[in-house]
Amino acid sequence: MKISLLMLYIVDFSVARLILTEGGHDVLDELGEAVVAVLGEVSKPRCSVVLFTDGSTSHYTVFKVVGEVRASWGVGMFEVTADGQEANVTQAQLSRVVSHARRLRQLSWCVTVVLVSDDPAFLSAFAEWSLKGRLLVWSTRLLAVTRLPLLKLQDLLSSHWTYSMMNAMFMRLVDTTYDMRCVVYSNMPYSPRGEEIVSVASWSPDRGLVHFPHQKLFPEKFANFHGMAVNVTGLPWPPYFIEYEEKATDGTRIKNYKGPDGMLFLTIADTLNFTYSFLPVTSWIEAADKVVERNSFMLVIYHVLLQTRAERYDFTYAYTFTSFGFGLAKPVLKPQWQSLYYPLADEVWASTLAALLLMPGLMYMISKMRRWRSHEVQLGGNVMVSGEFSYHRNSRGIGAMIQEIFGTFTGQNLSSWLPRDSPSRILMSAWLVFIFIFGTAYRGNLTAALTLPKYPPRPETVEELVNQVDRVTMPPFGKEWQKYFRESGLRTLERLADLMYLGPSVLEGLTQVTEKQGHLTTRLVFGYWTAEYLTRPDGTIGLYFGRQIIDPGTSGWPIPHDAPYKTNLDNIMIAVNEAGLYDKWTEDTLEETRRNGRVKSRKRQLHQGMDSMNIAQPDALGIKALTIVHMQGPLMLLLLGLVMAGLSFIAETRKASYSQELQG
Repeated sequence: MKISLLMLYIVDFSVARLILTEGGHDVLDELGEAVVAVLGEVSKPRCSVVLFTDGSTSHYTVFKVVGEVRASWGVGMFEVTADGQEANVTQAQLSRVVSHARRLRQLSWCVTVVLVSDDPAFLSAFAEWSLKGRLLVWSTRLLAVTRLPLLKLQDLLSSHWTYSMMNAMFMRLVDTTYDMRCVVYSNMPYSPRGEEIVSVASWSPDRGLVHFPHQKLFPEKFANFHGMAVNVTGLPWPPYFIEYEEKATDGTRIKNYKGPDGMLFLTIADTLNFTYSFLPVTSWIEAADKVVERNSFMLVIYHVLLQTRAERYDFTYAYTFTSFGFGLAKPVLKPQWQSLYYPLADEVWASTLAALLLMPGLMYMISKMRRWRSHEVQLGGNVMVSGEFSYHRNSRGIGAMIQEIFGTFTGQNLSSWLPRDSPSRILMSAWLVFIFIFGTAYRGNLTAALTLPKYPPRPETVEELVNQVDRVTMPPFGKEWQKYFRESGLRTLERLADLMYLGPSVLEGLTQVTEKQGHLTTRLVFGYWTAEYLTRPDGTIGLYFGRQIIDPGTSGWPIPHDAPYKTNLDNIMIAVNEAGLYDKWTEDTLEETRRNGRVKSRKRQLHQGMDSMNIAQPDALGIKALTIVHMQGPLMLLLLGLVMAGLSFIAETRKASYSQELQG
């Protein structure tokens, strides 16, 4: 069962009156049948009709037309009269009317707006406020009904974005002595003959609505720009948008563009068949302002979809994701005496120390227990005499045992003294096997620890970043990000906003990066600039990109609010994405950047005096010489040994002098 809803929504900001024009007929009364004919042809199921008048249309005529339209989802009428009112009052009333109409449009599946007026000032005011109030989108049709002369109508069409660019038509009454008919006009901003006003249809009482050849009601305006120029804005932003010069066939130098966004822009320009002109701008903020002012059709570099930005302009289809994060300097290795300690775990060192302290005591106890003299033992009438079992010179004290154990532990040979009893030999053999395995493992791990040292911990999350750095830099457009962080409601992002310093370019910001100062950018931009300019001759870089992504947001191109060509741009971007072309362009750009970075690195090496023979130097082969950072532990141990040996020498010298004094 189909239910039709007829809703008459009347907002009258003045006293409702029946206002008749000269001759007793108003414009809607004369063109009512033509309006009904047009709406009957273009209206779709579930569409609503919104009627705007300036008070010159009688309510009787409105109800008559409304009854014939039979809109599926209702009819709304908005009337604003300017008789005897100041211009600012009329403007305020019109702004409120447009706001109500926009809400009605948002509640409807589709809307056709009918504007009725013979007043150029009212038509201009409506065009202005419908743009400010965001009343119209491309799917919203606008039919303006008027009896203005053709010259004034042409001025309106060419001077207002609403009439010239949006999905709008004008129905004008042509009343002559012999004929009464109306003609439907539409402004075509891009056509083979340039911008022109075309007649798409006519209506007369005898013939009804007739389409002109090759024309249709509410024609598409942006499927083909016919080679006309379009103003755009943008600045070079490697690796997304790279500007370069190439030689044309006539020998002149022309600018061209590459990078994923550059290739996407050229693809759109070729598909929609337009030429382009980049408006001169000095900053990203100015480039976005040109879009907001509708001087620029689009800003052809990706922008992350932020709420703070959506308040100023719209976005195209979100064709890519951007990993927005931070770059910091890699922690520098500082000289540490613990380099000798790192190869083994704490429990290994503790067990080894316990064995080192225990062994001399065990050796001494076994040696002492074996000192006994022979005894006569009589067994079954036989007498066995055992000789004196004494160690004599082979017997050693506890000091000798300690020296023997510590000496073998540090890799020295055994002294001339060797144990002769079996228990001591077994214990010494076990000790020698232990220190062999321990020494081999320690030396292997020590070599690995010196060549692959343990770096200090570095910030990888936003919370760690704000706790360590003093400030983070970002280009001037970071003001939008700073506002976004402040309004996020997250304490960590609010602290990050407080640390932000705006001004440096990407290269300047990355050059200034230290362990206490970071730079906010995307992973792809970070990779490009570090590969292109900050790569060392050995292929390494001193910076890293944080593991945590601050905002993995979608990105699109900024365009004016409710831009009528958004659907055309979106369709091409979707096709490019589905074909995998954008990812392919990104990979090609990065590979070319890496290749150029390697070439520039070799050139820098040659510039520093390295010829082709020096390429085989250890640094180029990845073999790194040990520095004081690695060898501080052994050097400090040597210094400690020299100090202790010196103190021991002084003590022994004083002891010898004291003994001589006593003997003397």
